[in-house]
Amino acid sequence: MPELSAAQPSLGAALVGIASVVALAWIFALGLRRLRVPGHPILGGLAAGVLLGPMILGRVAPTTFDTLFGGPRELRVAAETADRAVTALDLAAGAALADGREARATLVTQAEAAWAAFDAATAERRTPLRAALYICAATLLATTASRGARPRRPRGADLLLGVWCTVLPSALLLVTLRLVGEDATSTDALAVAAIMACGAWRVDREERAIARPIGEHADRAILTAGIVATCVACAGLVALAAVRGHDLRGAAVAVGAGVLGAGAVRLLPRRWADAVAFAATTSATALLVVIVEPLAATAILVFLLYFLLAEDGRWLGAWLGRSLSGESASVALRSALVGLNVAPTMLACAAVASGAGLLTPASALACVIAAFCVSFFAPARLRVARRLERPADA
Repeated sequence: MPELSAAQPSLGAALVGIASVVALAWIFALGLRRLRVPGHPILGGLAAGVLLGPMILGRVAPTTFDTLFGGPRELRVAAETADRAVTALDLAAGAALADGREARATLVTQAEAAWAAFDAATAERRTPLRAALYICAATLLATTASRGARPRRPRGADLLLGVWCTVLPSALLLVTLRLVGEDATSTDALAVAAIMACGAWRVDREERAIARPIGEHADRAILTAGIVATCVACAGLVALAAVRGHDLRGAAVAVGAGVLGAGAVRLLPRRWADAVAFAATTSATALLVVIVEPLAATAILVFLLYFLLAEDGRWLGAWLGRSLSGESASVALRSALVGLNVAPTMLACAAVASGAGLLTPASALACVIAAFCVSFFAPARLRVARRLERPADA
């Protein structure tokens, strides 16, 4: 890709970058769908984000990347030069002298000021990217909720089950972060906890077939509990944005538009709604990943932790909630394995959190990969649920 000048960035350059990564994500996802790869919408977005992100485009054509997605290159060069000056002084052992300590303090102050200016300029440049993330989040919530079974009026049992599905994975995440010495009260940690707490926004045809033998309207009860969990998670993100002084208006508008738009999207033909949901999934994934350096951002253990909490924490919470409500252990386990298709809602919540500035890029990448794992292993989860169904029917 030819180098572009980063001296005078414009809204047009940002829109070109967004359109490029979205179009490439759609192409990759469509190709993977033809190969019948599970989780192809998310995987296509991941591939596009990595290709046009700092890992590849940022190394092959760094000026182009900074123009499309990054901050002003001249400010980055100034900040890196200040860092190198501090390192050179430390290596020369000049900081051990009195004059050297004063010089080092001055250089450190200059480096911090340069990086602060770069971060501020980068945040301003990425305003169109944040707006695109909000649009993807609202579209994902609206189109995903428009498909599958219809929820019923929430009952006490549905609310309690939704709370179980919300509290357990988020609590497990915060406790785990505390045990490994991380700050469980940071904005980033609380945002990830809210994302882990979201529930299924829909129950598809195969899941309904598994749920119906459990009881009358069991699929609608499972869906209602998932919607309760997702609403709690979205409300938590909006409240976190308000308390921590982030973009409250954007987060609230995205969540509200997604929830209120679900009814309007139900008027569309199913094929159209599926196509819009596919496009929103790939787009949100690519936009979340395109500003992250995958090799340096997050350890693989974090991906694994988020996936286990997103999958196991939810079904364990659902199983506990149903067991305590009087269901047998086998029936509770079978119903707990239904309604765990939370990849779209995880991406929607991650897009809201990232757009509002609640998530670091590394945590956003971890949430995306966890969502892909949830989507990739969904067929295996449904096979387990069907096997649990057979002895009861025999």
